[in-house]
Amino acid sequence: MDFWRDGTLEKQTLSKGEAVEQSLRRLAAEYEGAITEVRGRGMGWGLAFGEPELAQSVRAQAFELGLVVETCGRQNDVVKLLPPLTIGEQDLASGLGMLADAVRSGVGALRLGSNI
Repeated sequence: MDFWRDGTLEKQTLSKGEAVEQSLRRLAAEYEGAITEVRGRGMGWGLAFGEPELAQSVRAQAFELGLVVETCGRQNDVVKLLPPLTIGEQDLASGLGMLADAVRSGVGALRLGSNI
């Protein structure tokens, strides 16, 4: 109840959610075709990939970088990001940077024919 006492957490969650959305939309624009959709709200977001193998590659690359993400969707073609509501801004920015690196590496690895 302490977190909800004054509305600060709600405002911070909205702000952080917007930061996540903007970051993912930039990635989707950069990797148009590989990333087919950005989905989510609040702090729960996902990147839908045109091919399930891309999502699996990105998930594996993220794990190698120290970031835990999941895949979901009918074909496990969505990389799901669920940071805690109380995450600090610096940690959130770091995690989004790791995700961007994982997308670059994961998409690049599959385009080069690597098996991840």
